[in-house]
Amino acid sequence: MSLVQTHAPTSIQAPHVGALVKEGFRAIVAGGLTGGINICIVFPTEFIKTQLQLDTGRNIMTAHHSIMAPYRATILESKNVKAYNGSVDVVKKTFRQKGVRGMYKGVTVLLCGAVPTYSVRFGVFDFLKSKSCDSDGNLSPLARLGCGLGTGVTEATLVMTWVETLKVRLISDQRRKVPQYRGLVHAASSIIRTEGPSGLYKGWTPTVIRQGSSQAIRFSIMESLRSWYTYGDSNKSVPKPLVAVFGAI
Repeated sequence: MSLVQTHAPTSIQAPHVGALVKEGFRAIVAGGLTGGINICIVFPTEFIKTQLQLDTGRNIMTAHHSIMAPYRATILESKNVKAYNGSVDVVKKTFRQKGVRGMYKGVTVLLCGAVPTYSVRFGVFDFLKSKSCDSDGNLSPLARLGCGLGTGVTEATLVMTWVETLKVRLISDQRRKVPQYRGLVHAASSIIRTEGPSGLYKGWTPTVIRQGSSQAIRFSIMESLRSWYTYGDSNKSVPKPLVAVFGAI
């Protein structure tokens, strides 16, 4: 009788390639739809913010007359006058001058940017997560930060930087009496022609830092909350309303 007990070798099944591809495709499509809906909802606030940031005011010279010489200006006073008095004033003046469509001036560039941005964001994160998770499909705290950081750097490089450049240029151009750009494509081609491709990537470094740190924190918190709710069980789904709450946090 043998004292050594033998066991049949246990086979470890690798994740099915088709399932991974399908899951990644779903993440890309869902991310794109999320980005488009998000922009349509929040763009007016982005428009108001940009208008207030660009409203540096203009200097107006005012003449003051003395009693002794009422027909001659004795003092010239310079005063900086801004176009808007606040967020509500931006809405009122834009509606009065250009209607509802005025609040969505430049939305095309953000839609063209948001859809691929969110697709890249969720697609890249799912890819990095599949390469960094353990056998149970969970990420360590450091891996969560790393995947989020890689996601942010990728989306900033591929999409966010040139989208931000075109958005600011188009919204700023709206303030001209005679707009310089006829639309998204014309703005992009004009910048490339006059400044070269690097003109679309001005501000790349701060954008990478902003998006990298933002997504590192965002996905780290999201994955931590998901892991807390599911007790580390990657096969357990999180209810959609709770996913929304996690996103709000």
